[in-house]
Amino acid sequence: MKKFLIVLTVVAMASFLFVGCLGVTPDEDVAVTLAAIPGVTAPVTGATPVTTITATAQYTGVVTWLSADTTFAAATAYTATITLTEKAGYTLTGVAADYFTVTGATATNAADSGVVTAVFPATAVASEPVLEFTGIAVLPKTMDFTYEEDDEQIVSVTATYELKGYDVDIIDFDECLFLTSDSKVATVSDAGLVTSKGEGTANILVSYTAGEITKRDTIEVTVTRVPMEITAVMPIFTAGTAKDFTIVTEANGDLNKTVLSYFTVPAGVEITYYGSTWEGPTEIVFGVPDTGYTLEDTVDSNFNAEFTTSGFYSTTLEVWEVTGTGTYDDPIVKDVLLCSKVILAVVE
Repeated sequence: MKKFLIVLTVVAMASFLFVGCLGVTPDEDVAVTLAAIPGVTAPVTGATPVTTITATAQYTGVVTWLSADTTFAAATAYTATITLTEKAGYTLTGVAADYFTVTGATATNAADSGVVTAVFPATAVASEPVLEFTGIAVLPKTMDFTYEEDDEQIVSVTATYELKGYDVDIIDFDECLFLTSDSKVATVSDAGLVTSKGEGTANILVSYTAGEITKRDTIEVTVTRVPMEITAVMPIFTAGTAKDFTIVTEANGDLNKTVLSYFTVPAGVEITYYGSTWEGPTEIVFGVPDTGYTLEDTVDSNFNAEFTTSGFYSTTLEVWEVTGTGTYDDPIVKDVLLCSKVILAVVE
């Protein structure tokens, strides 16, 4: 029995030593066997390119892209280079050519290499955004005129769309329709030019149609007639001595009207105006008696007057809007009294 146990023990020890000599060395690396590279997918328009793969038990990897786009563009083909690094205990030696795969791409690699080229098909063509036309905005919102036949241009008409809340300028006013609520106050041209016509308020309606949707906005127009003003710049006169004086006319709301000015030279006064002399009492007309004259913004009329005796003198200057062409059949006629001014002179 003892001999049997001794023999069994010797056989077991010999078997152990024999197997130990024939076994695989623990430090020898194993070839990579995970062909599918995770974490790299086909580019999508607007997405950000990945820079690393999803690490596996056998390797890690970095990703570089042939394009420098920070996000993937539409209708663009992309190529990625994936460089794999094996983990401890694994090797890329023994990996076959074109062994690795990448989802959505044609992948190639050299034998015994972890450098993988992945060629992806082009990203999708960008689709046109669906915009909802929600309104228009007109500038300026108000217009103020102080006299008739003045003009101001509409600056802009802007269409507003719902998507992302952005605006789109309407460049061509031919696409808009312009209307006035009161043509006696203001008119508007097809090009958006607003013209004042008379005192009052009116609305300029602007409309624009996109597809089957029409939107409108308005401009409030106010025409306030500021009447013309007359100022007499008078010196202190000395009896028997001629002196100059000036009458200043500011047209204001009566700009560009055809007018004539009238006043009466008092008795005992001699007045010279543009080389013509009148002795009072007499009515004189200054301007262009045959046709009238057009009121400019500011007009200075210079006179020379001599008074025979000291005292206080007064006369009334009237400015009339006139009609007529000045011909025999169509004479100049006083139509509307625009302004009346009492002029005083002090004579020592």
